[in-house]
Amino acid sequence: MKKIVLISLIVSLMSCQTNSEEEHKNEIQFEYEYSDEQFEKLKIDVSEVDKLVNVSARKHADTYFNLGKAYYERNALENSLESLNKGLRLESTNYEYQLLAAIIEYNIKEYDKSYVRLLSIKSSTDQEFIDEVQNLEQKILDTGYIYSGIFIPNRFDKYIY
Repeated sequence: MKKIVLISLIVSLMSCQTNSEEEHKNEIQFEYEYSDEQFEKLKIDVSEVDKLVNVSARKHADTYFNLGKAYYERNALENSLESLNKGLRLESTNYEYQLLAAIIEYNIKEYDKSYVRLLSIKSSTDQEFIDEVQNLEQKILDTGYIYSGIFIPNRFDKYIY
């Protein structure tokens, strides 16, 4: 009897570890963390870029991306997504941040937006992130989500982001 209890305990602990690893599979880890001082400076920089005309702001898309990463590190997913979307409006073919935005949308259960974004990344010629895209796409489909759109988004259409 003790052996059965011990074996079942070991099996349940192993499954908990597997689930924990699976949950963290789609989290992006950055090699650099922003201090509170740098975070505040990024927010000021973004407010300055917000004042620029769209054409002038294009060379400052990284400012939005950096603030989005800083918000993501602080688990402020809504703010992170907003900053990333502003950057993606200026540089829609940045697939690294498209993927991060899709992961955030998945985490806040906006599966439709996340799935459309993944289709856009998959339709690109840049196949660097294809494994991560397929993994996240499978996770979305595992939730029971059914894609009901009849179009594959044009990767140059900045308005879907």
